Amino acid sequence: MRTINQAFFAALSLYGEYFVGLIVSLIIARSLIPSEYGIYSSIIWIAAIIQIAINAGGLIIVTKYVAEFCDAGSDKLSTVVSYLKNIHYLRMAVTGLLAIATASFALNTEISLTLFAVLVVTALLKAHYMFQIAVYKGLRDFKVVAATSLFANITNLVLVSICAIFFASLKSFIILYCIACAVYWISSLKIGLPENIRASKANLDSKTKKRMLTQLASSVVIVFIGALIYRQSQVFVLEKSSFLEEAGFFNIGYLLSLAAITLVPGVYKEVLLPKITRAVTKGNVESEVIQAETYLLPLCLLVAVLGAFYADVVVGLLYGKAYMGASIVLQWMLCFQVLLTLSEGPNLTIVSKDKQHQIMILNLCFLLIGGAISWLIVPSYGMNGALGVFGILTAIKFISYRVTAQKIGYKGLDKKTSLKICLCAALAYPSLLGLDLILPKLVSVPIGAFLFTLIFVTLLIKLRCLDASLSYLLKDIRGKAPQPIKRYIDWSVRCLEKPA
Repeated sequence: MRTINQAFFAALSLYGEYFVGLIVSLIIARSLIPSEYGIYSSIIWIAAIIQIAINAGGLIIVTKYVAEFCDAGSDKLSTVVSYLKNIHYLRMAVTGLLAIATASFALNTEISLTLFAVLVVTALLKAHYMFQIAVYKGLRDFKVVAATSLFANITNLVLVSICAIFFASLKSFIILYCIACAVYWISSLKIGLPENIRASKANLDSKTKKRMLTQLASSVVIVFIGALIYRQSQVFVLEKSSFLEEAGFFNIGYLLSLAAITLVPGVYKEVLLPKITRAVTKGNVESEVIQAETYLLPLCLLVAVLGAFYADVVVGLLYGKAYMGASIVLQWMLCFQVLLTLSEGPNLTIVSKDKQHQIMILNLCFLLIGGAISWLIVPSYGMNGALGVFGILTAIKFISYRVTAQKIGYKGLDKKTSLKICLCAALAYPSLLGLDLILPKLVSVPIGAFLFTLIFVTLLIKLRCLDASLSYLLKDIRGKAPQPIKRYIDWSVRCLEKPA
């Protein structure tokens, strides 16, 4: 029961933040014209990078070591948290000073230096909130994590809604973002640190310090550089190149594609990829990677094909006709997100073999390549150039991670099975085209999504693209299913369990 509760509150915190963030983005975009939303997206990207610069790699280290030392006594735990907090404060100070120092480059002419300084300070405050949440995650107190996140997210949503109705403007929404960051900080002050963690002046032993700093250094480089490359960096480049509307379109396409790939409940990263992570400690990473990719690829294709085909409907319904230019971005970004998701298998294999330094080297190369081609291509070609740059970097990451992982024993999904899965998606695709020709667009979306999914899954089962483990799940749900579904499940189980 405790595990179920932890999973529930962890999911509530994660999914709540994603969905609220998406709704907030939608409200703001509808309240501003595309060029203003492009400027807003660029400024919020800067704030996000400030928080990542402070927390990159640090949060996972905090959670890991709090979990490791929580049973070692309150004095030892307090010493660990105090040491990590001091590092955190140092990073806050350095990042804040660097952000202010580079303000002349980062600022848009419509944003004053004073407002930018307030943005930096409040971004630092939110980073402090994230540190405390990481401590509670390490203590596995997900109820506090969920309650704090829920309070801050709902407050943020209410404030954005009020602002959109009465004070809608670019400057107002930036000020509101600062207020929202302050709300996160206030919520962290309210919960404070757990009673068993007190301020401590005791010193950690040198061995533990060395281990922490080594892991922290590699994590910082990997996470921060990865964020610079793949976290809406092209929005900033577009805005600096005066493609303001296109910066807004790119941001919307990125956010929607990320939500589509990340938030399929119980599947992506929250279930399948942690399964790989658990396998690291058991020594059977290769088999778990193959099994995870067997399901990840079909699920990614399912979301990507449907999302790309109905991109104009999704963008039109959520953001309105003014943002229809984002539909092409969404189509391409879904393809790129599939490759990034499938890069997790090789990535975790490399990590499981303690070869993180190879990821660091690769990410540094990606940063140099990405920086060069971004400022070379995007100013001349705008959004098309930004999509091209993101696609090139995604393809390089996908290929280089797989090649690197294969050298140390990575055995992903074989080419034959991968091609069969892609073939199933291709054979199911004409059903979408047919319905689109005979039905109105809005009517064809639910019917088309259902029909495509049914044909796709049926072909996957018929061509034996999925392993027999699915049959156990189907048998579990068979008992409560209606008779037609029972017959379909019986047929599926026979196909899956048939000898090869």
